[in-house]
Amino acid sequence: MASQSTKQARANLKESQKSRKQKEKESNKWQPSKNGVNREDIPSEPPTSFANMSMDEILEAMHHGASMLKVRSANNLKERYFNIDRENSSFGYINSNKCVANVNGVRIKLADIREVREGYSTDKLLNVEKDLKISKNLVFSVIYGRNNLSLDIIVESSAMKDMWVKGLKHLVSAHKMSECGNNRDCWIKKLFSEADANRDGRLTLREIIDFLRRKGFKVSYDNAKRLFREADTDGRHSKKGQETLDMKEFIELYKTITKRPEMNDIFEKYAFGDNFIDPGELEEFMQKEQLQTISRQQALTIIEKFEPIPGVRARQMLSIEGFRELLESPTFNLFNPEHRYRIYQDMAQPLNQYFIASSHNTYLAKDQLTGPSSVEMYILALRKGCRCVELDCWDGPKNEPLITHGNTLTSKIHFKDVITAINDYAFATSEYPVILSIENHCSVKQQDVMAKYLRSILKSKLFIVPESALREDKPLPSPEQLKGKILIKGQKLPLGSKKAEDCELVEDDEAEDGTKKTASSLKLSKSLSDTIAYCASVGYKGFEYARSNYRNTEMSSFAESKALKLSTEDGKDFVKHNCTYLSRVFPGGLRTDSSNYNPVPMWTAGCQIVALNYQTGGVPLQINDAKFMDNGHCGYILQPPALRNPTSDFDPAGDMPPSWNRQLDVTILSGFMLPKSKGSGEGYIDPYVKVEIFGIPKDNQKEKTRVIQNNGFNPCWAQTLSFNVACPSLAIVRFEVRDYDGKSRDDFIAQFTVPFSCMQEGYRTVNLRDKNGEPLEMATLLVKTTIENPNTKISITRM
Repeated sequence: MASQSTKQARANLKESQKSRKQKEKESNKWQPSKNGVNREDIPSEPPTSFANMSMDEILEAMHHGASMLKVRSANNLKERYFNIDRENSSFGYINSNKCVANVNGVRIKLADIREVREGYSTDKLLNVEKDLKISKNLVFSVIYGRNNLSLDIIVESSAMKDMWVKGLKHLVSAHKMSECGNNRDCWIKKLFSEADANRDGRLTLREIIDFLRRKGFKVSYDNAKRLFREADTDGRHSKKGQETLDMKEFIELYKTITKRPEMNDIFEKYAFGDNFIDPGELEEFMQKEQLQTISRQQALTIIEKFEPIPGVRARQMLSIEGFRELLESPTFNLFNPEHRYRIYQDMAQPLNQYFIASSHNTYLAKDQLTGPSSVEMYILALRKGCRCVELDCWDGPKNEPLITHGNTLTSKIHFKDVITAINDYAFATSEYPVILSIENHCSVKQQDVMAKYLRSILKSKLFIVPESALREDKPLPSPEQLKGKILIKGQKLPLGSKKAEDCELVEDDEAEDGTKKTASSLKLSKSLSDTIAYCASVGYKGFEYARSNYRNTEMSSFAESKALKLSTEDGKDFVKHNCTYLSRVFPGGLRTDSSNYNPVPMWTAGCQIVALNYQTGGVPLQINDAKFMDNGHCGYILQPPALRNPTSDFDPAGDMPPSWNRQLDVTILSGFMLPKSKGSGEGYIDPYVKVEIFGIPKDNQKEKTRVIQNNGFNPCWAQTLSFNVACPSLAIVRFEVRDYDGKSRDDFIAQFTVPFSCMQEGYRTVNLRDKNGEPLEMATLLVKTTIENPNTKISITRM
């Protein structure tokens, strides 16, 4: 089997699609190039065909590997030897001119792979597609890491591509299924691997001490040595004569140092006399502490699921280890799993009665002056559950419309590529409708091209209605009725128009310098106008003007400053307006850094489409993420009744009915495995917890715990913070952990944000996240929450 040089491989892969197909017909042989690669595990007789291979055969072939081309640019294709490492659960390559595996190569953990895509589907590939002139059937990409990096690959045949895509998807799915989340034994194994600096499968005392200190556990050498020797039951030594622990011994050491006294106190309250909780005691705990009534059979099911000790489980009892597993499980999460993982709200109400997850300048990856535009940003937003994305459209060369931030140095992407990505990913996370908010700056000729792409790519997904339907005075259709549909929001010609006309330009009404834009006109294409149904853009000219002149199929957009002013000064009328019309709010023009505003005041006035810069992490986006984690993460949240009733007198700045009032008591019991902030240097953190309420103006408040010195591993506060909340249905609760610094600003450590209405009472685990909303493994708070109506509480006390 002749080897093929990198140069020849590149030349072959740049042949025309016709030549490529002919080549595939002539040979079904699998012929991986072995240029310079000297690996003992390369089989002397590789499989002769990919067709009809079983999954075991596919995985075996992927383990042995194959030469493929890594794409860096159209003129920079590097031959690499790719394979999977089943022992270390990774995928990657070595450079083809290297003889030692993993030298100058890349390995990607299966846990870090977010997606495997086929064809030209990444920004890099879209930019080189025309120059490469290679069939999309020979191309695939691996998306990985928190920054959604892409590894773009070209293979020798479509059958080979199908095999690798199928195998990688299988491995990633199987790995996710096997991951045990917060299961401690699974996590401990990861920690063991992290602590094993020399990779010999055993841990020395020095490795243990270094590891514990990295994790924020303050321990002296003598104490660490004592704990080490207590766990060292086999007495084995390393080759250098050092005492060592194996995995089993490390697990016991870990369980010793991570005992949670606060959990023991809760456990002992219900484990009468024998250090175990029986089914009846578990029922009592659930009813008294968690305010949940369970049956005897449900109690037995819980014990069967969470008790890790076989002998105790056989006796139908729960040990302290099982009780801890239960407290740390998703069932006991602060965020109610019935709200987080299930669509439980009525989805048959008119569209304007829902809050809709919305993105502003979706195409931008960074700032709004010089940052890159990216098709990938649309994919990320849609996969995150966003239901309204923005397309800022301008004329491009060769009659191809572009998307970019106009009159800036931001890069440009093709409208066609964006619509293709939206077609592929619109309903990847949610089946409810997607709205494309189009900022139209194009000529009629290129507007016609946009309309052509919308119809030809989206096909039956594009929601279009006859003009007669828009003349009817009917409520807007519901999310349920619009499942699987894509709506276009944009400027529309007057009903009855037969051809393109000049119209006053309706767009975001604040210029880049924060001043009001001057009026201008735009000639609208009839074909593009006809794609717009229930989201026709009109200028805001006052609430009274809207009631007299606008149909409910028309909607206005508001800059954040205008929306905030209306919410605070004219909130009652703003709420009434939003009972009939959709309203979109967007960040002000001065936010050139793509920063965000607090969306809550706009929600309290009933604004449905409150658009944020999804590329910018921080408190506003954390609030937005929490809001739309509700209702099964479907991107639509039914508004409270007061915001949906046209006869309502609800004013976010006014007084609320006393019956709505709730007192929230949050006892911050403890933390666990709190990480150090990046760049914080040596030493231990001094953590404290801040709890903040975001809601109507009178509900905005915050409290914090005392500082715990030098302990990020398992700090205990046992401190209660109390809040009076006048309008719980619109309130968001945010937990933030910070590292106290007496000389400078306290460092951010972690956060968790949850709608008030989604909080569970009782003892709950708070799974902490970073500023971008990514989970922090094992970093948690243990809290106890109680929610009461203070009026009812007072009357009971008097009785």
